[in-house]
This record gives sequence, C-alpha cells and structure tokens, in this order.
Amino acid sequence: DLAPLFSTLTDDPMAQDLVKSFAIKLVDKVNALGELLNGSEWKILKDFSHQLKGACGSFGYPEMQELAGNIETVCQANIDDQLKTKEIQRTLDKIELLARRAEIVYSPDSTHL
Repeated sequence: DLAPLFSTLTDDPMAQDLVKSFAIKLVDKVNALGELLNGSEWKILKDFSHQLKGACGSFGYPEMQELAGNIETVCQANIDDQLKTKEIQRTLDKIELLARRAEIVYSPDSTHL
C-alpha cells in the first residue's frame, strides 16, 4: 500500500478543488513525460518538465517540483543521450510514485480527507 502524499495546501479550503483537479491528473502528466523521453524529444521534454515544476510548486508538491526541475536540468545537459535517458527515467520513476501517492488522497474510496 502506498502512503498518501498531501499537498502543502491541504489545509487551505479555497485551494482544495484546484489541488484535487491537479492531483488526479498528475499520473497522466508523468506518463506524457515518459512518452517524450521514449522519443528523445529533449526540447519538448525540457519545456514540459519546466511547466510541471511550476505547477507542482503552485499546488503544494515541493518534492515533485524539485524532481521536475532535475529533469529540466538533465535535458539541457551536454551528456550522452543514453546517460541522459537513464537519469531522466530514474527521476520519472520517483515522480510517478509521488504522483500515485498524491492521487490516492482524492480517490473515490479514500478516507484521507
């Protein structure tokens, strides 16, 4: 069982609907990053990870914000594509786990809120 990952905005009633909407779409966003990685679309991957970094920060998920920033940095690095792919995949795996934990909070059978 995965432990739920709560947004830092959980206690803000005005942000709840927005955070929920964001959290339930996170796994799809991570999957989209994975598809870009599989296609070695470095520029698009960099731009999308930059957007995700900002969104994660805005919606109260600082750990995912940092990881998305790491992907953005690696995309720009002057390193071998194979090494770049391996590093980004490791980071994506971490983000995906966190995204699933965030999604749990808002699942229909959740007792976390």
